[in-house]
Amino acid sequence: PPPHKIKQILNMISANSIIVKPSVGGESGRGVELYSRLDSGEFALHNNPDIVLDTNRLNNLGPNFIIQETLQQSSEISTFNPTSVNTLRIATYRSVKDNEVHILSSVIRIGNAGSVVDNLHSGGKMVRINENGTLANYCSDQYGRRTNRHNGIDFSIENHIIPNYDKVKAFAREVSSKILHARLVQLDIMLDQNNQPKLIEFNINGFSMWIAQFTGTPALGRFTDEIRDYTISKLNK
Repeated sequence: PPPHKIKQILNMISANSIIVKPSVGGESGRGVELYSRLDSGEFALHNNPDIVLDTNRLNNLGPNFIIQETLQQSSEISTFNPTSVNTLRIATYRSVKDNEVHILSSVIRIGNAGSVVDNLHSGGKMVRINENGTLANYCSDQYGRRTNRHNGIDFSIENHIIPNYDKVKAFAREVSSKILHARLVQLDIMLDQNNQPKLIEFNINGFSMWIAQFTGTPALGRFTDEIRDYTISKLNK
């Protein structure tokens, strides 16, 4: 965008802290930056106030970026790690048979203490969310290595449950039903201060089946044969 357009964008922001990240082709937390407003009104990188968000810095991101107002997460979710928004990664499938959206698997991703992002490739961990919203008794890293503890929490002895989980699942199904060009979707959902689900982003380029498998859930579950048969029929054509 030309400099005057970027200035207009920055002047429109009323929030005191924002997230800037690529909107196309980004993954695993790469390129995600947190900025806080200075007394001067400018935004500076949260861990380096000498780096100010200006037209040059935004232009370096290329033509595809997004600026998001930061959200305050649920107090219950914040106990896992207060410095990152710990998102629920919900995998959905819109059936080729009845066009209904089904939940395939879900995990909560928890950032490392002090980290701004919760992504696994940035050192975060994931914990399976069971059908009733309770959490599994272990967490996994990006290589599938299991441990009971993360950020001082022992999941093997502490019982945790995701607040408002039925509403989270309904929300995930509703969002996925509106993504008409993809049937397999990975949603990143956060719970706000009132435990209401908010969509951070959705992922369709690469389904990350390993996330479910590493946390003890079949990637496609009872829809494996349906998806396989549909795919083979399309390949044959």
